[in-house]
Amino acid sequence: MSLALLLPLGLFALAALIVPILIHLLRRPEHQATDFAALRWVGERMRPRRRLRFDDPWLLLVRLLLIAAIALLLARPVLDRDWRGARTWIAVAPDVDLNAARAQLGDVEGEWHWLAPGFPAIDSAAPALPVAMASLARELDAIVDARAALILVVPSAIEDLDGGRIVLGRAVDWRIIEPTAAELSAVATPPAPVLPAPVLPAPVLHVALRYGAASEPSLRYIRAVVAAWNTDAPGAVVLDEAAADVAVGADAKWLFWTAGNLSAAAEAWVRSGGRALTIDAAKQYEGSVRWRDENGTAIAHARAIGEGQHIVLTRDLDPQALPQLLEADFPERVRQLFADAPRAPTRGLASGANPRVGSRSSTPAVFSLDALLAIVIATLFLLERVFATRERAPR
Repeated sequence: MSLALLLPLGLFALAALIVPILIHLLRRPEHQATDFAALRWVGERMRPRRRLRFDDPWLLLVRLLLIAAIALLLARPVLDRDWRGARTWIAVAPDVDLNAARAQLGDVEGEWHWLAPGFPAIDSAAPALPVAMASLARELDAIVDARAALILVVPSAIEDLDGGRIVLGRAVDWRIIEPTAAELSAVATPPAPVLPAPVLPAPVLHVALRYGAASEPSLRYIRAVVAAWNTDAPGAVVLDEAAADVAVGADAKWLFWTAGNLSAAAEAWVRSGGRALTIDAAKQYEGSVRWRDENGTAIAHARAIGEGQHIVLTRDLDPQALPQLLEADFPERVRQLFADAPRAPTRGLASGANPRVGSRSSTPAVFSLDALLAIVIATLFLLERVFATRERAPR
């Protein structure tokens, strides 16, 4: 347990302790002078000696404590929430054999929890699968005190990864539990008989082309792209070519639009899940860059519209403006613009997913003493009023 001050300059308020001391020293006692006849024989130079004395020491003490408590409140003291100091957390993935985990860890002392939402104690029932292991590991790293040792017990294959190596704010003890022979035999199944694969018709992709009055130079390049797509599988791509005022068919998946900005009907088609490619070299674009040239300049942008996607070529379909138009891989480049972005892998071997150490963004867990000090200040203030207003015995 450690005490820290968030605003140490607040302790300068302790200088106000001199105020009640001066008040008590300078305050004159409320005594009434009485003349005695015998005092006329006493010389004026013979005066009684005075000594330093506080009339009401308890009132002074309460006032000093009140000022000290207020100064401490201004300094914002906090305590470490982890009263037991550094400890060890052992988080076990739900699909790990618990007996094998205990056997591998041996005599390691620590708090056992399931690596599952809420991080329940290991004595409770194993949580249901699947679990987002990478996300849970980061959450556990954030909520556990930075001084604590963290042991993660995981299976040999990890599901539900989120596309990259896990990055945590501390070095962890990464324990991998291999499946037992019984587990392997339980999931082993005899090989299924090999049956001849049925002959299925090749899927047909319907592509729409909508053009305006001034888009004739671009049309031949789009037709050439579709023809290149049909080279390996003739008839796999069907092109529906019409003017911009003709509605896009319900069976169309992709749309080439060369008539300027998307019409309201075309944009509604995109929002319902379609993918449209337009050509606009005259304005700034939103969305992610999907294609760059050798100099790093963006050639195509893409942004989501509803359930669909809007792709914009930033250059006209002209070899002088877009030299890539004459390259052999241009049709495949266009296909990749329409296709789904590659998804990051969600499954991997635990041996290659050992978390690496990154910057720690979480702050240590602390307990603020503001509420406790407020109660102390209120109590001292009430005591000060009681002592200050009570009736004093005559002297």
